[in-house]
Amino acid sequence: MKKIFIAAVGCIALFACNNDKAEEKKVMDDILATHEKVMAIEDKAMENKIHLDSLVKINQMLPTGLSKPQTNFKQLSDSLNTASEAMENWMHGFDPEYKAKSHSEFMKYLETQRLKINIVKGRLDSAISQSSKVLANYKK
Repeated sequence: MKKIFIAAVGCIALFACNNDKAEEKKVMDDILATHEKVMAIEDKAMENKIHLDSLVKINQMLPTGLSKPQTNFKQLSDSLNTASEAMENWMHGFDPEYKAKSHSEFMKYLETQRLKINIVKGRLDSAISQSSKVLANYKK
């Protein structure tokens, strides 16, 4: 009877470990998928920033008497830069091999990181969307 009980406890523990690992892998995969999406749109952010920086320079060179565009190109460029820096900061702070003392601590870390990368993605999406709308008026 004792052997059956020990075997049952062992099976439950093994199943729980496998279930914990599966849960950790699922959240980690979600974080990495979001990271990949952000990296894919990072190029668009930098492209928009280059165009906006050019418009800032052109706008500064216009004579005072001419009507300057009302759009704040510098603010949009700064917004793209801030979103891009947030991505870099997240990447430098993220530790995919985080050594937690327990499954629950590791899950808490992963959930925090998932929230952070989603915030970064939201900021980048918003900055790209706003800048793209403005730049649509200035592209050939």
